Amino acid sequence: MGRRPANLPPRARWIAKADEASEEGSNTTGTASTLLETEGFLFSAIAPSLIEAYQGTEYRVDGPQGFTLRIGQRSAELAAAHAAHRANCSAFITAWNPFSEATDDAVNRERQAQLWAELTRRGLHHEPGIGQHPSHQWPGEDSVLVFGLDQEAAKTLAHRFQQNAFVWAGADAVPQLILMR
Repeated sequence: MGRRPANLPPRARWIAKADEASEEGSNTTGTASTLLETEGFLFSAIAPSLIEAYQGTEYRVDGPQGFTLRIGQRSAELAAAHAAHRANCSAFITAWNPFSEATDDAVNRERQAQLWAELTRRGLHHEPGIGQHPSHQWPGEDSVLVFGLDQEAAKTLAHRFQQNAFVWAGADAVPQLILMR
C-alpha cells in the first residue's frame, strides 16, 4: 500500500482510509488512495487553475534587502533572513481577498491591518510584501513574511483570515504552497 499524502482535505483522507480497509480483504488494485497520491489535488475545493496561479505567483518581500520568493525554488536571501532573525521557518501570508474572492480595497486594508496587529501582539518579527502573478491579471495582494511561524500556526492564521493557501518555508528556505481547502 502506498503512503497517503499528509496534506489532504478531510474528505480525501476519509476516502483513502476507506480504501485501505476495503483492501485488507480484497485483491483489487488502482484504489482511490493511489489516485490521491499521484494526483494530489483530486479533492481540493480550489480550482486547479487557481492553484496553478498561486504556484506561478511571485511573493515579493519588501524588507531592507527586498527579495522574491518562488514556489519550489530555494532562496538564498530567505535563508539569510532566517539566519538574521534566528528563525528556522517563515510564512508568507495575506488577509486580502478571502477565498480568492475579489473584495473591496478598504475592506482588504482593514483585514490586513488586523493581521499585522495580531503578528505585532504576538511579538513575531514580520516584513511587508506583496503577492503578484507576473501576468498582472489579478491585482497584487498586500502580504507579510512572518519569521519563526511554524506551519501549524500559519495554518491557524490562514484559516482565521479565510485564505485558500499560503506560502511556507522551513530551514531549507524552499517556499512551499500550503493549501487550506
